[in-house]
Amino acid sequence: LLPGIRTYLHREEPRIRIDVVGSMSPENLLLREADIALRMFRPEQNDVITRHVADIDLGVFAHPDYLARRGTPKTFADIAGHSIVGFDRLDIMIRGFRSAGLEVDRDFFAFRSDSQASGWEMVKSGFGIGIGPEYLGRRENLVQLFADQNYEVLRLPIWLTAHRDLRHSRRIRFVYDFLAGRLGALDLRGSRRP
Repeated sequence: LLPGIRTYLHREEPRIRIDVVGSMSPENLLLREADIALRMFRPEQNDVITRHVADIDLGVFAHPDYLARRGTPKTFADIAGHSIVGFDRLDIMIRGFRSAGLEVDRDFFAFRSDSQASGWEMVKSGFGIGIGPEYLGRRENLVQLFADQNYEVLRLPIWLTAHRDLRHSRRIRFVYDFLAGRLGALDLRGSRRP
């Protein structure tokens, strides 16, 4: 999402320089390692301001070549016999699989990386089955599994966050508002809207 938004920002304000840090660590705002952060969870620290700007619908995807080799699982429980792409140290997917009735641990995943981009590239390459944004799966011509089944839509919130002390900086406020507007205008919801 950010490359296109960053391009528009650069066209509008080319003097603003932005360094992008790909980290899932919630501490970098409090340590002043970042001025603004996008989080997929609601930050609860007292020293930050936060704004919910969008939701991304997620789906379960595989490359057609993978499914041709390994077969297409018919139910969510059937994926237990497949190569699954997941996180390494982050336990969000383990908790998700467990809440869906599959008792799994780290060894369940045939490929593990805490980089969502790396995992998604593995799904695109035909390595296995993974979870990703519905809009991106459609754009990449991947097969969405279980879309016709009645299961709860996986939804990932996007929270725009900044340290409370920085809200008075005109430059940071401009970027914060710009990101909020652009992210809020995107259609990131899937076809199975509730």
